Amino acid sequence: MIGDDCYIGDGSFIVAKEAVSVGSGTLIAEYVVIRDQDHSIDSLPIRLAGFETAPIEIGDGVWVGCKATILRGVRVGDGAVIGAHALVRSNIPDGMLAVGLPAKAVRCLRNTA
Repeated sequence: MIGDDCYIGDGSFIVAKEAVSVGSGTLIAEYVVIRDQDHSIDSLPIRLAGFETAPIEIGDGVWVGCKATILRGVRVGDGAVIGAHALVRSNIPDGMLAVGLPAKAVRCLRNTA
């Protein structure tokens, strides 16, 4: 589900095997990858191993920077900013700036109280 007034940049893609939701007013820059699934690595060959899935929730007013990747089971809170090239594999609270590989919340951008 994609909310109102969202932008999804050129070259970005969303893989939704289970569920991906994007809140209203969210900006997804160019070449962003959002995937709610990946291959199980518990058995081989990998192409026969099946998938592991978990829903992704991206809140309202989020900005996802160029070439960021958001993996299964993640919630990105309202008003958060994900830096360019970040790899998001755990939840990011409301109003936080998250950067890095893996992404870590490094600064509060607004009062969320």
